[in-house]
Amino acid sequence: MEAVVADDHKHGKIHEVLSFNQLEEVKLAFLPNLNYFSHTKCDMELPELTQVVIKSCPDMYTFSVSSVITPNLKFAMVDDVESWFGDLNSTMRNRSSNWEY
Repeated sequence: MEAVVADDHKHGKIHEVLSFNQLEEVKLAFLPNLNYFSHTKCDMELPELTQVVIKSCPDMYTFSVSSVITPNLKFAMVDDVESWFGDLNSTMRNRSSNWEY
């Protein structure tokens, strides 16, 4: 599995917002082939998301290929390290640049 959420749109960005209004937490663990939570070309809105825990997902370098709006999320826990770099995608990219194998 390369993504949890994916679409079949191959051409350009979709001008819609994919909204998960009741999603409060995301926990992903031990998924060695996971590249993204979302591989859709539309922005994602997660207004109630307060907890993200990602562990042992070595191929996951960003959360989504598009923008992710998470107004209630203050940090993400990635491989047992709590961090935040302004948004979820930046946090994942920053963490992945510091991973050592």
